[in-house]
Amino acid sequence: MPPEQRPGRGFAFRFDASPGLYQFSGILDAREFDWEQLHETLDKFHNANKRTGPWDFSIHFKATPLVPSYWVTVNGKRVGLWFFERVSLEDIEQRRFRGKMAFWAEGATTVELAPYQPSAEVRRMAADKAGRQPRDYDWRGLRWMSALLETDPEDRLAALPSGLKDASASPAAQWAKADFWESLRSWLTRDDTPYRRALEGSFDWAMSKDANAPQDLIALLAAHRLRAREGALGRALKLMDSLIAQPTWGNPNPEGYSHNGDMGAMYCLRALAWAYHALADELGGERRERLLAKLRLQGGIFLDLALLNRDYWGGSVIQDHGWKSMFGFGVAALHLLGVLPEAERWVRYILPRLRRSLDAMPRDGVIPASSHYSPSLYLDELTQYRDALLARTGEDIFDEAQFPPIVDYFVVMNGVGDGRSGQLPLMGGVHFLNRMAAKYRDGRAAYLARQIVQASAPEFTHPLRAISFHLDPVYGALSHDPTVRAPDRLPPPPAFVHFPDSGLVRHCDREAGMVFSVSCGPYSGWNAYRHSLCPCDRLGLAPGEGHFTIALDSVPLLTTPDGGYRLCSGIRTCLLIDGQGQYGDIGYPMSIPSKRHRGEQIQFARWDEKARDGFVRLELTPAYPDALGLVKYTRDFLLQPSRITCRDTLVLERPRRLSWLFQGKREHGVAVEGLVGWFGASRRLRLTPECADVALTASVQPTEVVWAYSSASGFKPFDHVRYDSVGPTASAIVDFVVTSC
Repeated sequence: MPPEQRPGRGFAFRFDASPGLYQFSGILDAREFDWEQLHETLDKFHNANKRTGPWDFSIHFKATPLVPSYWVTVNGKRVGLWFFERVSLEDIEQRRFRGKMAFWAEGATTVELAPYQPSAEVRRMAADKAGRQPRDYDWRGLRWMSALLETDPEDRLAALPSGLKDASASPAAQWAKADFWESLRSWLTRDDTPYRRALEGSFDWAMSKDANAPQDLIALLAAHRLRAREGALGRALKLMDSLIAQPTWGNPNPEGYSHNGDMGAMYCLRALAWAYHALADELGGERRERLLAKLRLQGGIFLDLALLNRDYWGGSVIQDHGWKSMFGFGVAALHLLGVLPEAERWVRYILPRLRRSLDAMPRDGVIPASSHYSPSLYLDELTQYRDALLARTGEDIFDEAQFPPIVDYFVVMNGVGDGRSGQLPLMGGVHFLNRMAAKYRDGRAAYLARQIVQASAPEFTHPLRAISFHLDPVYGALSHDPTVRAPDRLPPPPAFVHFPDSGLVRHCDREAGMVFSVSCGPYSGWNAYRHSLCPCDRLGLAPGEGHFTIALDSVPLLTTPDGGYRLCSGIRTCLLIDGQGQYGDIGYPMSIPSKRHRGEQIQFARWDEKARDGFVRLELTPAYPDALGLVKYTRDFLLQPSRITCRDTLVLERPRRLSWLFQGKREHGVAVEGLVGWFGASRRLRLTPECADVALTASVQPTEVVWAYSSASGFKPFDHVRYDSVGPTASAIVDFVVTSC
């Protein structure tokens, strides 16, 4: 890139390309850039005058970009809008932007990049309720440091697998066969089936909605085929016609994040590809042609944007936007291979792309933070992809070693509650569990699937949770193997479990009714950290290593406040030094991108079954900025019957004031009496500090959360017990003893 070329001016480059994928990347010096453009003040989502940022996309203006962005045109075809990546902590400090994109090229190729400015159309479309519009983007203060064109190092087009079966072998094609439904209908008439009542409830839900989502199409088709529900076919066809007629999918803002891509577009692609096979002759010739034309158009756009959005959903191999979107696209591509000529390239791209996702999965079965600890987000599209790949190629990814431990994790963690408090919410994953039950003759998996289907509807804190709950019985009935016998109950979970790849320890004291959980390490585990460099895979949550939770009688009393749109150490159970938190404590919204793991980890985790006691040590020294002069910091947990001791040992270069925070939920009760902290109401947790060399004061303080658009807690407030050292200290050993009352 010529030094005189300014980022705010358009430019082009030309080259002769062998057929394949290519990557363009750039780094911008932004020391003189107006960084205030990346910050916005929130007066919505239960917030008032909350300054937030740095953002990548506007939270006000329908996700229009706030990072530098370019319109990309390849050989005269506008591909889309390329966004520089979310800014890492290190690049914020050094004042830099960086980004990369990929595209298909063959022969003489001209790539043109035009700097983004909001169009007049989008200014009108994206205006907020107060009438404010996106402002002009100020490109001043930016300078190119690097620009590189290379053969794509990440993705490739692989040869199609040998021995491919015809599209008529695909899972959706079986839905057009009468005998498929007849055998299922016969099984569902049995009195002991756990699915019949739940299935009818799912059909009622899909038939009663004012407007159906693309995901609902599966339930409508099943209601038509399985129960001949009056109006189900009409609703399904109306939904299909609506999706076909929509000019775009996903975010309607043509200049916004996820326009024609990401999960919103994937849901439409997958649903229509499924319906093409499932309805067969019932589509009619004219609708079939419109459907195929729409799939051809949107599938091609989806692939182009996945490559262009490499720093976001398009390049993420484990974080849920890329994870769900790409596995769902894989389902659609495999169903359309042999139907649309264009689908051959889609399949050649997506098979090796998803191989990287499979390789990045946790090896200990834990459902990772990248899927928000949700079985539905993690397993639903993955299992549909497995079925489609097996049907078309004969390859069964469930043969691989990372899958059986997921059932073990379900068994250990199943319960009602928040995944971050040491229990797994019983929602989603039924399709996966039934497939594992059938493949491995695992009655535990069949039992868990039945329990999920029979569970009562919880409070839905996100629209996707409602969809997952109501689709579980549909996928469950279609995947259930009645020859696998489920036990009447599962044995109680072990008292102590360590998941080393994910850095998670869970301890269950059944006599006291206490469940303890602590996690420390990379965001989605060590294996995932090694397998992806995407800024949206190597994420960080609130900087609060050492944070732990304790539930009493299934109520998380020492809990995890919402991260929301300002991630800081003050919303975690952790140590502050001179009022300062851990590395990255800058209030980043949503998640911290490109988060480098600095070495904090679970150092030891052991359990003596005979003595009924355990020991966990966290190495937390690297979690804090070097400027704080922390020489040593470990947090130990001594696990004994009805008693959990949190022991902090720390040494500093010079005396500093220390503060310990312990998070609770206001509605459950948070109080102090003298130096004793209390969490809960009828049954309570008692928190008692014990230290000889540090004088402490105790108080209850509100925990400030900047709320996101949805809230796992229902937007209910949190408080914390805060212990402050009376004066500065250079070393300390402090025990915080938790007992139940």
